[in-house]
Amino acid sequence: NPGPNGEKQYFTIVPGPYSPVILEEPENAIQLGVNRYKDASGQPLSPQMKVKGVICKDKPGTEGRILYRSNLTNFLRRDGGVVHEDGAVIEVQGARYRLYRLVAENKNRILGYIGFYMPEADHDGTPVEVVEVENLG
Repeated sequence: NPGPNGEKQYFTIVPGPYSPVILEEPENAIQLGVNRYKDASGQPLSPQMKVKGVICKDKPGTEGRILYRSNLTNFLRRDGGVVHEDGAVIEVQGARYRLYRLVAENKNRILGYIGFYMPEADHDGTPVEVVEVENLG
C-alpha cells in the first residue's frame, strides 16, 4: 500500500514471534522521546513501540469527549498536524494537546500505541500511563 511518493502508508505486515504482525504507520508513526512513563501500577517504564494514532479529548477518562481522532497519515498529511517534544505534544486544528496515556491494542498482533492527548494547558505534569488493552478489565 504505497503512498503517492512510494512511501509505505497505513500498515505493513512483518514477521512476529508467533505469527505475522501488523506494523501500523511504518513511515509516519511518532518515535517517543525522553519523557516520564509509568505502567498501570505506577512503576516507571520505557515504551518500546511508536505512536500510530492519536485521540484528543477535552479531559482524560471515560467522561472526556473526543475532540479529534486520526491515524498518523491523515494527522500529518490531510489535517496538517504537527508533532512537538518527541510526541509529548501535538498540534492540530489550531489547538495544542499533551500526551497522558499510551494504549497498546494487542502487542502480539498489532504493533504501535494509540496516544491519548488532552489540552496542554490542563495537563498537570503527571507521568504518561502506558497500558495494554488486555490489562484494562
